[in-house]
Parts: sequence; structure tokens; C-alpha cells
Amino acid sequence: MAKISIIIPVYNVEKYLRECLDSCITQTLRDIEIVCVNDASPDNSSAILDEYAKKDNRIKVITHEKNLGLGGARNTGISAASGEYVWFVDSDDFISPHSCEILYSYAKQKNADIVRFNAISFSEENDNSRVYDDSKKYFCNWPYDRLITIDREKTGLPQTDVSACIYITKKGILRSFSFREKVYHEDTDFTPILFSSVEKIYCITFAFYFRRRNQTSITGGGTKKTGNWFPAILKHVIQCLNLLSQKNCPESIFV
Repeated sequence: MAKISIIIPVYNVEKYLRECLDSCITQTLRDIEIVCVNDASPDNSSAILDEYAKKDNRIKVITHEKNLGLGGARNTGISAASGEYVWFVDSDDFISPHSCEILYSYAKQKNADIVRFNAISFSEENDNSRVYDDSKKYFCNWPYDRLITIDREKTGLPQTDVSACIYITKKGILRSFSFREKVYHEDTDFTPILFSSVEKIYCITFAFYFRRRNQTSITGGGTKKTGNWFPAILKHVIQCLNLLSQKNCPESIFV
């Protein structure tokens, strides 16, 4: 069993895919697997995936016959993953070389269900933004460097960035969860529901994740420009409230 399964959904990212894969295969923790889900990508991503799979047997490539969106690709990756922990990495982003080693060490030391960390955003226009900068980290208002035990009967969860890319999760826990397919902002309901369902979360200040920002991506503003942003967010709010009601969780759990 691998210590960490990195799940990478792939769609129309031939320009950035090599950088992402290089950052994964050069991890100082060698005992990992890299599950790449080709979500019926129409570009040259498939050939790049085959090239990397031939030179590194830790890479597993799964190909969708039809596009299922980011959520669907992640669900396929969860089903195929065999690692002890799972990390979702987007194919136009990359990770620091020591990240898996440090995250796994914390996860085992603290016996955490989830280890949450920080990210750094950078843009194509300003490549210098890849340099570490405290102002670009995604902080949550949880206490850092301390195990947080969730008591859903008495208290809620503090607010946090919902990105699924900035935490690792025990694989066994993810068997009970799935992303909604072919929707915008699938992390908006997935992460709060996941976090409200586990017992132990450890939050650290390290920024391991480098997130590419561009104006045509969903997080970069694509859905806002097309007018789909508000309906997408509203659907997620309703989804969260419905599921939390079924779980008998307080509505204030994410405040």
C-alpha cells in the first residue's frame, strides 16, 4: 500500500501537465502513487500521460470515455486509489518536493483523519509570485500546530478555504463521500461536509501547494463572467443544508 495517493484529474492542460507531474514524481517520499484521470481531454494530455507512465511505474492512468467534470474525475480517482491517504492535485498546479514526506509524517504522528495546510497563488503574468510570500497563503482561523477534535454536539467548525487541494485525507474515510459531477465549484459542499464528519483534523502553516490563477478558469472568474456563478453557489448552499440536516448537525457548524 502506498502512503499517499495523489489524484490528478486531467482535462485540456497540456501546457501545464508536465510541470504538475514532475512535481509529483520528484517527491522525497518515494512510496506514493499518482492516479491520473484523463477526463476525455481533447488535447495532447493523453500522450503526455502515457509518456510519464512509461518512465515511472507509480503513475496509473485511467481514461474516461466521456467528460464527467472535475468532480467525476476525482470520484474515479478515489475508487482507484490504494494509498493510506489521498491528496487531490489539480493538473495545472504543482506541489513542493518535500510536501508528501512532511504531510504523511504529521498525519501519522497526530493520528489525524485530515491534515490541512496552506497554498500559494501565482499567475502567468507574474511568475515571481511563485516565490513564497506570507500574504499569499490561504489561512483559516483555526489554531495551527494543534490537533482539533470535532465535537459536533457542542460546537461548529471555524471557517476555512474549501479547496480540496489543501488537505490530505485518510482513504478509508473517503469511501463514504463523493463529489457531485459536472457542476461548478464542487469543493464548496464537499469539503464542509467531509470536515464535519471526521473526528481529528491537524492544521499546519506550511504552504505546500502552488495554485495557478488564470482568468479563464472556474476559480479565476470563468463562471462569474458567464453568469453561472450565483446559481452554482446557491445549489451548494442548499446541498450543504440538506445534508447537514440529515446528519443532525447545527447550522452554525461552518461559522
